[in-house]
Amino acid sequence: MDEIVRTALTVLGSISVGLGGAWLLFRGKKVEAETEETKTESAATTAFLNGQVEFQEFVEGVVQQRVTAAVADLQTQVTDLAAKLAVVQQESHEMNDAIRSRETRLWLWNNIEKRLGPMPELPLPILRRLGIGHLTLLPAHEAPESA
Repeated sequence: MDEIVRTALTVLGSISVGLGGAWLLFRGKKVEAETEETKTESAATTAFLNGQVEFQEFVEGVVQQRVTAAVADLQTQVTDLAAKLAVVQQESHEMNDAIRSRETRLWLWNNIEKRLGPMPELPLPILRRLGIGHLTLLPAHEAPESA
């Protein structure tokens, strides 16, 4: 009976070792298979994302071209308006400088020179720009003589 038990234990031990080895082998192959599957998924994901980046760049290029074409007319209008605005600003500065100068000369004429000499006036080009250049052509107003 001892022999039967020994044989049974040997058989059970061999089966256990065989199953354990098979389990370890299967587990190792499973890890390798999962690693390969992960690498494949990673490569596919990278390829997909690279394709998406290229597609996005293409879409942005097309949108940029269409926007540029659509706003080309507006861009020329804005450029023209900017040029006109620069001219208006220049004329405005000239008029403001002339009026400031006249007001300063008028103050000096009134307060320092005690109204001796002709009253300071705006230059004729400024009067014309203001639309009152015709005033320089009118005869000077003379005060009526008092009795």
